[in-house]
Amino acid sequence: FLEFNAVYESSINLVSKNRTTLGAQFQLNDNSKMYAKAELNNDLEGQVNGINLQGTTTRQAVVGLDAEYIKNGQIFSEYRFNDVGQGLSASSAVGLRQLWKVSEALTLNTGIEQVKTLAYDDSLETARAYNLGFLHQPNSETKCGGKLELRDSNISQQWLGTAAFDYKMSDEWTAIARDIYIAQNYKLVSSNGELTQNQLQAGLAYRDLATNRLSVLTKLELRSENSTALNDEKDNQTTVASVHVNYRPLRNLTLQAKAAQKIVRDRVAQHEIRWRASLLAAKVNFELTDIVDVVSLMGSVAQSNGTLIRGFGAELGLKLYKNLRLGLSYTEGNYSDLELFSANASWSGLHAKLSMKFDDVPFNGNRQMMN
Repeated sequence: FLEFNAVYESSINLVSKNRTTLGAQFQLNDNSKMYAKAELNNDLEGQVNGINLQGTTTRQAVVGLDAEYIKNGQIFSEYRFNDVGQGLSASSAVGLRQLWKVSEALTLNTGIEQVKTLAYDDSLETARAYNLGFLHQPNSETKCGGKLELRDSNISQQWLGTAAFDYKMSDEWTAIARDIYIAQNYKLVSSNGELTQNQLQAGLAYRDLATNRLSVLTKLELRSENSTALNDEKDNQTTVASVHVNYRPLRNLTLQAKAAQKIVRDRVAQHEIRWRASLLAAKVNFELTDIVDVVSLMGSVAQSNGTLIRGFGAELGLKLYKNLRLGLSYTEGNYSDLELFSANASWSGLHAKLSMKFDDVPFNGNRQMMN
């Protein structure tokens, strides 16, 4: 069978800022399929090869084929095209993925990929990637996993490591931890130096199961980035501690609050710069009917240099279909949520947001109405 999907996003204030995504998938048989996806992005935030881009026009496309050659084993081949404003680059990739069921509690996965990339400047990069991962769940309370990948090319060598740990302390308390590590060095141009990045997150989550009214998340995040490149030396560390509280005293009333403290240390040449800020934010959601709700929000950021950033806003929400919601809002000032805690971006103006919440039901293939 053949499936199509399409997504279009557009800014209300600037129509020229938009993103269009088209995709298709064709099931050849029970074990193989063909797929294609294309994206045109004008000035909206996007991501190419893990790099966040903003204020640019990018084009991406991928066409591929994968098949299950043995149980839990896949072989794939695909062509990738990227245009990030400097020119078009094309890549061809072929690889294998294999899942190994060691025991009921332990699963391993391995993979290898060969990639050839012809860049916009006619330079040719040949890379091979190897990865090894695991998932260990000895009981219903404990789960941990990780993945290590080596990407080696004629231009650079990169190591990528990820790890995660979840522990259910009780029915109401859960401990979580995540870590991502990247190390890259360049072979051809020594002035590019070496780059290392690490992001560690740890937290505790609480949910009041007796009344299902209160949930709390406390989180600590440690980020570091170091680069020895001659034209872009970096040595910075960031620490963010935050508390998120969600309280529902009534069926149609939800109160949310966030408090966070952020500390940044940035060393440039022989000088060290330190920056500190505190965030307080609140949000009130009141459901007028089963379809319509209103939201008010406010936030304040106090910085170490003495400046105070404030903002507030209001939103009207419409439930389009079951768990699909459309939000139309207006914000005045600089309302800083935790994701934009490090930026002084202005939020003044009109905004539109389309959101969907779901559990495992939409992925139940036996429910034709949901699929």
